[in-house]
Amino acid sequence: MIIAVDTGGTKTAIASFNNSGEITSCTKFPTPKSTQEYIKSVSTSIKNMSHNVDISAITIAIPGIIKNDIAAWCKNLGWKNFDVINRLRKYFPHTPIFIENDANLGGLSEAILQRVGDKKVLYVTVSTGVGTGFIQNNQIVPFLQLSEGGQMILEHNGIMQSWSSFASGRAIYDKYKKFGCDISDEKTWLEISSAIASGLYVIIPLVQPDVIIFGGSIGTYTQKFKKNLTILLSKNLPEYIVRPKILKAAHPEQAVLFGGYEYAISKISNK
Repeated sequence: MIIAVDTGGTKTAIASFNNSGEITSCTKFPTPKSTQEYIKSVSTSIKNMSHNVDISAITIAIPGIIKNDIAAWCKNLGWKNFDVINRLRKYFPHTPIFIENDANLGGLSEAILQRVGDKKVLYVTVSTGVGTGFIQNNQIVPFLQLSEGGQMILEHNGIMQSWSSFASGRAIYDKYKKFGCDISDEKTWLEISSAIASGLYVIIPLVQPDVIIFGGSIGTYTQKFKKNLTILLSKNLPEYIVRPKILKAAHPEQAVLFGGYEYAISKISNK
């Protein structure tokens, strides 16, 4: 059994996987802002889920910067220098525990599932915040492993602000008072497309990905903004920059969990 923990800015999801990479059970709870309560909730959920079955590995996905296996900075949760692994090891002393950025894990699983081969993949998760992961050859790109695309500072409505502050699911709800599932008018989706495009205008010329995969709660509705986004990118990017293919994640809201499984498998195999 492998356990994957997807720590979100709003909720945390935990799934158990069998040897075939299939989810056998899953649970969710609101993400506690207190690190002590977080560890308590995660450890209790894992113990309840495992039913005393041996756990081969646990992967913790965190929405922030991971340095030397420490959650160095998680803006949406207010966490700094949070040693998740050592805190959890108290409850699982004999189980390998891994930690990685959530968008990196989401991108890893989607690159594998969508069989993109050696193409350069940019994974963009649009949920409570905006996160980015860069994958090539089914591996997280080391040079970009610490990148936080959602924290790029851009000019929007005459104000310098982070991409996440105006293009995330939280920002969309704050502006329109609607969740993605409740938005049907084309004008609103055009505005959302424009907000998402703002960050991509910067990332695409720098990294020149072959494929962009959208996940997260808003990524679920990729078909709602894909056409407008494609038009905006074609119109505004320099003509010599290749336009990447845009895809919806195979598992928009579970990509990180599947990535946690794939990451654990790769780590165990390399030991």
